[in-house]
Amino acid sequence: MSTPEPHLPGEPLRDPLTGPRLLLRLGLRVGLLVAAAPIWTALWLLLALSALRWGWPPHLPDAAELRRVLRDAASAEPGSPLLPPARRAWVAAGALVAVAWAPVRGLAWQLDELLDGRSLDAVAVTAPLIEISAARSGSTQLARYLEADPRLIAPSVLQAMFPYLWLWRLMKPLLRRPAGQALARWAHATLVPPEFIERHEGDLLRTDTFEAGFYLNRLTLRSLSLGPAAFVREFGFASDHPEVRAAWERRFVPMFDRIARKVLLQAGPGRRYFAKGHFLAAAGALQARYPDASFLTLRRDPVACVQSQVNFMRAHVIDRVAGATPWPWLAVAVPEMQLAYQREEDAWLSAPGPAHRCVVDFDAFVADLPGTLRKVYAEALEAAPPSPLPDVHAARRRGGYALNRSLAQAGVDEGALRARFGLRAPAA
Repeated sequence: MSTPEPHLPGEPLRDPLTGPRLLLRLGLRVGLLVAAAPIWTALWLLLALSALRWGWPPHLPDAAELRRVLRDAASAEPGSPLLPPARRAWVAAGALVAVAWAPVRGLAWQLDELLDGRSLDAVAVTAPLIEISAARSGSTQLARYLEADPRLIAPSVLQAMFPYLWLWRLMKPLLRRPAGQALARWAHATLVPPEFIERHEGDLLRTDTFEAGFYLNRLTLRSLSLGPAAFVREFGFASDHPEVRAAWERRFVPMFDRIARKVLLQAGPGRRYFAKGHFLAAAGALQARYPDASFLTLRRDPVACVQSQVNFMRAHVIDRVAGATPWPWLAVAVPEMQLAYQREEDAWLSAPGPAHRCVVDFDAFVADLPGTLRKVYAEALEAAPPSPLPDVHAARRRGGYALNRSLAQAGVDEGALRARFGLRAPAA
């Protein structure tokens, strides 16, 4: 059995389930998967037949991803806290369940192709605005200001998670009503840990990190329960693993394009597509797909990003049976992800790129909101900003978090990290 982690005063307890309760849950999960085999097998056959007509839905997990999860679950990663066999079996069984029922989501995607395929093919994604910034850089807050411009249209969190136009049409009348909006807020507050919401409000009806839908529909988030190497390889936004890069370029980009067409078709003519996220691994492929696109990047001190993301990822409890990602894993994985991201972002921004590219400094964004927005409109959008521009930032929680460990408390050597980034130590 694994040793429970020490908690600082006030921190929520998110330890994994252990002992007989874990074994009971595991037995139920495996038993239900086996009992339902005739159903999900038939669904897979139906999805395979539909793929002959409309191609494979790009947001589903693939065989290579499943192999990696099962391989990671089969052996404890060297140097990591020991993962009990039952917990590794739980994660592996969860991946198998997700894959078994993937045809439900695949057929939901294909229904759009049946109903609206020709209309979607006819939609032009012209000069999209694509914001690609590091995690915990303030990118969502910047996106919210841009989303308020009626000339732009961005997918909501729900649309990214459930990318089915027919479903959006069914839900639209409900979500326009106060009762429907209250239901969406209740679902978010019920399903998401409060320490997560403290750092990322995540309004389901507004735009947010686009690739969250890609991660949630695939097996990516299970890597958080399988050790720091799996975490960096699968979750890293600049992963250099060949199969992961292939997924970004060959699956994420087609998904991005089809959702863009769905959003534009629903919105009607005269709107410009806008999406925000951390999907740097797909930046080159997106530039090739949309040569007329405008790209926007918000840059923040990478060490501040690491400190924020260590705590944020600890709050990222996707599987409550598996528990929160251990602090020692985060102390290794998050700095490595940020270092890889920084290297690729530097290369991306210094390479010959799109004509319309805008880089915003985080400190300038904090200090001068209207000036920052004027810069974005001039450099990225080549359009006049709306009037009036907001003078001050929207009110939001900026402290008093239940999870707010310093780098030292989380097990990260800040001096060594700054040296790896080529940064000076902060003044005393």
